[in-house]
Amino acid sequence: MKRIFILCGFIVAVTAGVTTAEGQRTPEYSVYLGGGVSTLRYQPETGDKRFWNGGGLLGIGFNYLFTSRFGFVTGAEISSYSATVTAGNATCSYATSDPQGVPFVLNSVVSHFREKQQVVLLNVPIMFQYQHGKGLHKFYIAGGGKIGVFSVLSRYSNDGATLQTSGEFDSERQFSDEAMQELGFGDFTAPALSGNFPVQPCVTASVETGMRWRFNKNTRLYTGIYFDFGLTEIRRKKENAPMVRYHSDTRNYTINSAIATADKVTPLAAGIIVRFAFGPNQTRGRAVSSPDIFMKAPTRGSKKPK
Repeated sequence: MKRIFILCGFIVAVTAGVTTAEGQRTPEYSVYLGGGVSTLRYQPETGDKRFWNGGGLLGIGFNYLFTSRFGFVTGAEISSYSATVTAGNATCSYATSDPQGVPFVLNSVVSHFREKQQVVLLNVPIMFQYQHGKGLHKFYIAGGGKIGVFSVLSRYSNDGATLQTSGEFDSERQFSDEAMQELGFGDFTAPALSGNFPVQPCVTASVETGMRWRFNKNTRLYTGIYFDFGLTEIRRKKENAPMVRYHSDTRNYTINSAIATADKVTPLAAGIIVRFAFGPNQTRGRAVSSPDIFMKAPTRGSKKPK
């Protein structure tokens, strides 16, 4: 991961100092916001995960043009992701041992469970942009990636659940009702649980496309759609924990966070984006944007160039 940050820093530093025969490039600055589907992509051990969770992003951007069509885009943005998991009569099983050390398989039925997770990341986009068109307005497409540098928020909360537990032992043991209760088998309610989970830097593949509307020399509006697909694990620690953690004392039974039971968790987002851009976006001595049609028309009687 350190190599990724070093490479990104090198690209930004080199691009910021790019010069050509025409002179030093002048960047285009932008403020943007977007919204749509923004969720955490994973499969919990049990229960159903709702895919269509909403979220959005807010950021500032810098666009350095190499030519009139190609440029490099970076900046910083705050992105919000959320997920919801519900379980009604969902089953889960795992091997454990009782207080005497005898191995058995714990079977649990989880009901009336609902959990929400929310992650807010500071992302640094590293993208290349292509634009094409005649006149004031241009089609554009940008592609590359985003680095989730650190999390501003990473939290989960659930409402507890109704549990029904039983055990499968290798030997055909017979248990009285009292013994079943002592082993923690029966029907009871697990308490609500909330907390934070640590998040590590992550990488997201990103693409954005739409139209670039030019109002005057220094003002432009981008309207388009974006798609972000997480490539690396977002959690710092992979627990692969069971949904229900066994304890012989039913008062200590807990429901683990659904996100702790997943093999891999990555961000996923798609939506509409609006970007307000300003700045000449040119080289010293020659603009690289679309031809300037805002120049004053020649007055009557002026001489035509030979």
